[in-house]
Amino acid sequence: MARFGFPPRKVARRGAGIKPLFASGELFYNRAAKREILSARSLRLRILFGAALFCCALGSGCASKSVSFVHPQTGARAKCAASGFGFMSVVVGSTVDECVRRIEKEGFVPVEKLTPQERADLEARGLLPKE
Repeated sequence: MARFGFPPRKVARRGAGIKPLFASGELFYNRAAKREILSARSLRLRILFGAALFCCALGSGCASKSVSFVHPQTGARAKCAASGFGFMSVVVGSTVDECVRRIEKEGFVPVEKLTPQERADLEARGLLPKE
């Protein structure tokens, strides 16, 4: 008798000599083949899960870097800054380094590297906050 329009299931009896293997329908009558297919499937899933976890760990980093500059004669201020996350965190350092080289060519000096005389002069003119 058909159930809801579906044909009845065919059930293989033990010892009937029928040993079909339907991997896609999850019907296994051969235990060795079942073990082999399931172990290969679980190995594939483990490799896929490991690769996904590795990619997430690789792409989840973040970085930020900034350097403040001041021009000793004019008191003009400049700042090189970059931030990134994931795969872009690798680029942050080189971006800031390139900016630092360009700014230093224009005569700017990092605030940390000002001489005490330059710092006092800029503080007296009100161009640099007192520490």
